[in-house]
Amino acid sequence: MVSALTLMVPDAPFADFARAKVLLNEYLHDADKEKPEDRSLASLMLMLLDDVARLEEQLEQLKAIEKDITETEQSVNVPTPTPPPAPEDEREENDTSSR
Repeated sequence: MVSALTLMVPDAPFADFARAKVLLNEYLHDADKEKPEDRSLASLMLMLLDDVARLEEQLEQLKAIEKDITETEQSVNVPTPTPPPAPEDEREENDTSSR
């Protein structure tokens, strides 16, 4: 169980939640482990790992939604071309430039 705890250290280079989960499941299925407090701790750690996995999945879903929204906004917010100057504006420019 100590190995599983070590693998659960967040942001550590050796962190491996999947392997920790395997080790905890093996620990819980070992009939020789009779201390109820150790089994309870292992069960709690498994629940925490499941919660972390669920949160990571939700985060990925939110990132995908944000990407879709951003892409939609970019496709909708295409700048409109500047209209050509009105004929009256051109005459005023020509009048002032000939002076």
